[in-house]
Amino acid sequence: MVTYKEWIPRKSVADGYFRTKTVTLTRLKNDYYSTQSQKAKIRTYLDAIKPESSYNDSLDK
Repeated sequence: MVTYKEWIPRKSVADGYFRTKTVTLTRLKNDYYSTQSQKAKIRTYLDAIKPESSYNDSLDK
């Protein structure tokens, strides 16, 4: 199971709230990771993630 929070705006983005959702990993894979196009898009996001240590290093400077 995967639990995530989704920001739901109301009248404005600042007036929103978080909604918690829980889905199975299989459901996420079927919905967002089944075609080559979807896999390429996810790979782009994953390649942009930096390790936490890189953020900590930038704070120390």
